[in-house]
Amino acid sequence: MKIKNIVSIYIIVVVVLPIFIVGCQTHKKTRPVSAKITPDSIVLEVCDTLTNQWYLNSKQVYTKNAISKDSVRVDFNWDPDSAKWINYQKVVYTYDKNGNETSQVYYSFDIPSNQWVFSSKSVAAYNMEGRKTSELNYNWQAASNQWIAFLKTEFSYDTNGNDTLETLYIHKINAENWEVSCKIRNGYNLLENKVLRVDFILREEPKAWDYLCKYEYTYDEANNLKTQKYYYWYSGSRNWANYSISEYEYKGGLVSHFYHHQWLFSTKSWFLDNRSTYFYGKSK
Repeated sequence: MKIKNIVSIYIIVVVVLPIFIVGCQTHKKTRPVSAKITPDSIVLEVCDTLTNQWYLNSKQVYTKNAISKDSVRVDFNWDPDSAKWINYQKVVYTYDKNGNETSQVYYSFDIPSNQWVFSSKSVAAYNMEGRKTSELNYNWQAASNQWIAFLKTEFSYDTNGNDTLETLYIHKINAENWEVSCKIRNGYNLLENKVLRVDFILREEPKAWDYLCKYEYTYDEANNLKTQKYYYWYSGSRNWANYSISEYEYKGGLVSHFYHHQWLFSTKSWFLDNRSTYFYGKSK
């Protein structure tokens, strides 16, 4: 499985939320891997660090459109007191006539009113070759009842159509112009699989580019993404530090399980802190 564009978005308990460090996109924690056939649901469990017991935490349920692409995703949190799944977030996807995903609109569930309310959205543009050229991210401002743009990403490609550079701009409050904030450089192997991604941040003082984080990817014999290792850059010591490892298992060419290992700085060891099970043809 090739991964052409990996968006740096955290999934907190398998919920996609844009979280940014000084305008930059940070690494994703448990984002489902891209697949030719996407799952109908994903169930995530977390491990208690003290007892090593596994507990239900959250799940995603997908609805497909007429061309078998995701049209709606609903995220739930598990409530152990009521032993029920509780609405948390909803994502609505739209596509152009060529099947390119043009927008994702996020809703959060407002418990007092028992309604879905706008939260954020992303809007993408494509060129004639079907490659994503830009993406705009907005937050919903309830007070003014409008979308407020806060992040823009521009994509550049090599002659093979690989996304090699992403430039991120932030739109500051009361500012008229976009300001460059971060950039992402991607490296590929001879099979055109992404094997390296390095994120850079534009420091204010002195005005210069510096490392932020990096990812290393490995693949199995069937060309499926196998592992994703994430490192954080310590600017003080000028060293890369372990942060997390994501692992994927496959069955019949489809992702069956996901495992996330967190680096424990106190013990200098890896801890399996969450795992996900993928379901196809049915929802768990």
